[in-house]
Amino acid sequence: MKCSLDKIISSKKIALLLISFLILVIHGNSVFFDFTNLDDDLLIRKNENIRSFSNIVKIFNPKEVPYSKFTDYLPLRDLSHMVEYTIWKLNPMGYHAVNLLLYILCVILTYLLAFKITKKTEIALVASLIFAVHPVHVESVSWLAGRKDVLFFIFYLLSFIFYLEHIEKDRRIYLLLSLGLFILSLFSKSMGITLPIVLLVYNWTIRKVRIKSLLPFFVISFIFGLLFY
Repeated sequence: MKCSLDKIISSKKIALLLISFLILVIHGNSVFFDFTNLDDDLLIRKNENIRSFSNIVKIFNPKEVPYSKFTDYLPLRDLSHMVEYTIWKLNPMGYHAVNLLLYILCVILTYLLAFKITKKTEIALVASLIFAVHPVHVESVSWLAGRKDVLFFIFYLLSFIFYLEHIEKDRRIYLLLSLGLFILSLFSKSMGITLPIVLLVYNWTIRKVRIKSLLPFFVISFIFGLLFY
């Protein structure tokens, strides 16, 4: 039975709102944190590249990363800080609030993906609830350098969801959207490169491996690794 995204969202609004409220209770105090003396100074306070949108080309150029030659290639994280700097300069509250909202979005997308795979409300709710309260995510929410984690996972989950839409409805537009979101995930954190393997495993579990739809993901992963790592 095919499920529409609109139907999933509208029928489970209350549950998702309750989970979001739980996240606010657990992580809400992070909004009042300051910048840390670890990477936040280098990524935000002392990062001249985020001061102006004229530096967009620089943040997408791996040779222009100012803080460490050993860092991952994370242009979308820096782009998000650039947007924030334009709005609230060096007020840490704004940056922490965005981290918290992005985490809530991660939990909502976790629910949507779990429901689309299992078609069971209970499993989706338990999966998203465990994800929401798991202590391993505290660093990603409260540490601004952890922005890469929540940012990449949002695009990762969206790419997976649209891939499932492509399988269900056999429409190329969903595959193209999935590929585009996969690229954004890679630009947020290199961990995104695992998505093709996850999709392959999913195909194997439903006893039908779609080589044509999976091949572009592996090609993009190979090209990305060749160019930036």
